[in-house]
Amino acid sequence: MIIKSMEKDRKISELTDYPDSNYVFPGVEVKGGISYLLWDNNHNDKCKVTTIRGNDISGPHERYLDDFDILVRDSRAVKILNKVLSINSTSITTILSVDKEFGWTSNFDGFNKNEINGYIPLYYIKKADRRVGWIEREKIFKSPNLVDTYKVLIPKAGSDGGKKIPDIVLGKPMTVKTPSVCTQSFLFFYLDTEEKAISLEKYLRTKFFRFLVSLRKMTQDATKSSYQWVPIQDFTSNSDIDWNKSIDEINNILYQKYNLTSEDISYIEKMIKPMKS
Repeated sequence: MIIKSMEKDRKISELTDYPDSNYVFPGVEVKGGISYLLWDNNHNDKCKVTTIRGNDISGPHERYLDDFDILVRDSRAVKILNKVLSINSTSITTILSVDKEFGWTSNFDGFNKNEINGYIPLYYIKKADRRVGWIEREKIFKSPNLVDTYKVLIPKAGSDGGKKIPDIVLGKPMTVKTPSVCTQSFLFFYLDTEEKAISLEKYLRTKFFRFLVSLRKMTQDATKSSYQWVPIQDFTSNSDIDWNKSIDEINNILYQKYNLTSEDISYIEKMIKPMKS
């Protein structure tokens, strides 16, 4: 994978990118994949970018490598991303927690395993199992303002970062009622009504949402930055999106809203797996 300091270098005339290092070095895992490039002292223009995932080859496409704050690996995705960002620049991250929002790491165990009346549910993951503990409100010292919000929890660890085609990208989301807290095992979106939380979970399950996350998610972990390019929506009944519809129907509405062509849609559909209930 190309490093940040090289993205502004106009003397890179060609770049060939393998998101999955196994296609270059079988049996060797290199986080972020493998790239090789041609640096030409006489070149001072766009770079010809080719992305190879097994038998799927994209390019070469001429473009600047620093169009965004990180390199978008596949040029077919650049066209889609530009359409999305041109319509709504407000990011979903405005309602997304940070890492360890409540201050607890994934191995935190200072809670009760059995339900106690008046205690707050604490969601965590242990040995790949999602579990619930219980903790006194008085022990929640960080971000107490977010305790009494409706949340859509999303595991911080998801897929391998887009090496496989198609990919699910993210772990399964889970809507929880107020009050609630969680450990570092989860990030979460926070909202003021259950209606909005249920609508947001449907949005998260769409291929449209997960495709945009995949453009920034290079490893198993999905950090807050991974969601930067996902536009926020109106999650109420007054929205231009009917959140009562099925996930597939909502997905198609989003394709239309952001003026995606049949070619754009085919690419997303090829890249992203349906998310099981």
